[in-house]
Amino acid sequence: MTTPSILKEMGSRLKEYRLRKGLMQSELAESAGVGVGTIAKMERGGAVSVQILLSVLRSLGMLENVEQLLPEPGVSSSATSFITLMA
Repeated sequence: MTTPSILKEMGSRLKEYRLRKGLMQSELAESAGVGVGTIAKMERGGAVSVQILLSVLRSLGMLENVEQLLPEPGVSSSATSFITLMA
């Protein structure tokens, strides 16, 4: 999947979450501390900073979903193999 197609899909999903919460773009923008144009840009699949994305996710009550995007790294199987060899 290309970066533009991922951004477009993310924008569509953000719009759907906004609509399900009964929010207008202007309401979400105010809550997130960004301009209405920024929300519109995101919903069209435009790139924004991570800081803005986090602000919008926080306003939608979705900040916990970042954990799924970037889970805390665990011990990899190669690290486990290395540790076993060193024992």
